[in-house]
Amino acid sequence: MPNVPFTEFVLPNGARRDIELPLSDAAAEKAARLRDRGLTLTCEVLRTGDSVFYISDNARGEDADMLLIFASVPIEQRLDKVADFIVNFDADKYAEDCAKQDTGDDDDDDTDTDTGYEIPFPNEDNDNA
Repeated sequence: MPNVPFTEFVLPNGARRDIELPLSDAAAEKAARLRDRGLTLTCEVLRTGDSVFYISDNARGEDADMLLIFASVPIEQRLDKVADFIVNFDADKYAEDCAKQDTGDDDDDDTDTDTGYEIPFPNEDNDNA
């Protein structure tokens, strides 16, 4: 398995260090394509022992996607989950969504796309949200 580079943020002060994780060939190939598009792979281990992995867009100053893996998950399964996370990230859809936001064509109706529930935001009509 090839090693895929990540930037890890280390406790207690968030210092950065470069690490490599042994992931599948498909994940390594996709990670290289993501880097070519200007996206980076980062991770951190929380104080709880849980791990968080990010696909970050440093040019936009945002995380394009994230994966939380609980500490109770065995390490082999963690690596499989990280590989799937990378392989399944849709960089084209992300770029399309960014372009819509940049041009003001974002037709976001404040509906969660996973559940279909409206996300309440505080305003004059709903100050308890």
